[in-house]
Amino acid sequence: MNTVRSREGVGGQFSQSQCNVYRSAFLRTLAFAVQQWGMPRNLAVIVAARCLPLSKGLHALRPIARPAWLKDVPEKCCKSDASLEEISRRLLKVNIGSSGMRPVSLRIPISNAMAEFGELSIESFYVTEDFNPKSDFVEDHTRMLIWPITDLVSFEGPLPEEDVKQYRIDGATGSCIPVCLNVWPSDFGFWQNDYVHLGFAFPAPYNFPSAPHVESAKGWVGFSFDGRRVGYWKVWHDNWIPVHAKDGHTRCGGLTELKTSVLCSTAATLGMKLAWHVKLSLWQRPSEYGAPVLATRSEFFRD
Repeated sequence: MNTVRSREGVGGQFSQSQCNVYRSAFLRTLAFAVQQWGMPRNLAVIVAARCLPLSKGLHALRPIARPAWLKDVPEKCCKSDASLEEISRRLLKVNIGSSGMRPVSLRIPISNAMAEFGELSIESFYVTEDFNPKSDFVEDHTRMLIWPITDLVSFEGPLPEEDVKQYRIDGATGSCIPVCLNVWPSDFGFWQNDYVHLGFAFPAPYNFPSAPHVESAKGWVGFSFDGRRVGYWKVWHDNWIPVHAKDGHTRCGGLTELKTSVLCSTAATLGMKLAWHVKLSLWQRPSEYGAPVLATRSEFFRD
């Protein structure tokens, strides 16, 4: 990537040959520390996991094709007079992706014919009857779940259980709770940096009586509870290139689906209703030579 792009705030996901030299030197330093300085072997293994190229479990994951049911619906949001709510509702139908399930998180690259860099995100929330978002809700709604990987390499197993109260977000009135959390594995392969950067939007453990089990397969990451498949996380590449705008992502799309029965039961247990936050981000040049400028629009609406 050239200097001009860097000055414009455009970054990239690159893995250059020189990176392998640095990682090799790092691992050899750890080996020397164990052999010559008495560094505990178990500690060295934990630190060495930072050089993990590929997470066991995610090796089976393959990007799916861009969901055909998206059509050109995300691009319709780019019109200045478009209703984000009206357009988003077309993508939130039951069974639109997997049978018996409904999208609860969508992170969609906008066609580069519309903007050099652009993203549409649609996220679901449980809300109290009187909930009204604060003006800074756009910046406030992201929540993270740290997932300690027991053997350091396997992207599978139960998610940690968390108290739903710690994820409650106060609004101008009322409160809301995100349906999905951005899961951050304690160790992950650097080959999957694009996906970590986009965010693993997994259904939060409090959607279930006990933590769901995560497993990876070709085309998806699945969530199971009590021996039943209850959701999926899927990723696709959309005319992928390794560069992205500042505060944006590479052209990876993410879809999280959850059983509608789970959504209804969790909402009833919490005494809340389902609602949605949609945000459109477009980076466009004000002139032929200007740096890309970010413009955003967002709407919050109830199911």
